[in-house]
Amino acid sequence: MNLYNILIYSWYIFFVLSKLSLWEHADIYLDKSAYYLKMYTAIMLLYYFNPLRRIEYTKYHKELVVTAALFIIVTSTFTEFFSRALSDANTVFGLIR
Repeated sequence: MNLYNILIYSWYIFFVLSKLSLWEHADIYLDKSAYYLKMYTAIMLLYYFNPLRRIEYTKYHKELVVTAALFIIVTSTFTEFFSRALSDANTVFGLIR
């Protein structure tokens, strides 16, 4: 198992633990794992997909791109969505009561 798999699986675990409030320290580890996963992903994408390099793309490279795209969508879009949904629900239900 390589570093990328360790980072992505740990991020998935901490994400679930955090969003379901199953562990009080999950948010701290989610932030840390997300930071290192972003850094690793950015470095690997720059290294492998640099237009100055010519490499043969393998299954690993395809998985890296797909997972990186999903990670960006989940960390930016879904996190913002959940925050906005909770805020809007609090506003709406606060006005009804």
